[in-house]
Amino acid sequence: MSPRLRPLIAETEQGINAAREAGLALDFESVDNDFNAARRNADQAQTALSATRYEESMERGRAARMGLNSINQQLAIATLSVSRKK
Repeated sequence: MSPRLRPLIAETEQGINAAREAGLALDFESVDNDFNAARRNADQAQTALSATRYEESMERGRAARMGLNSINQQLAIATLSVSRKK
């Protein structure tokens, strides 16, 4: 896994776990699927980089970041909707 993606993955995973514990209204099956896809893309980016397939590595890294950003946006929206209801 790319060293640059590792902290983003850890941060997103913490957010998912916190959202689950807080009982936020999210489709966690979908979130988990998206998260697993992002992790696979990160792993494949590292594999491609190790094999000097730089373009593929960049594409996989971008896909991983986009997936993680999407999940984090869903978490933020769910958190915001709860705080607005209070």
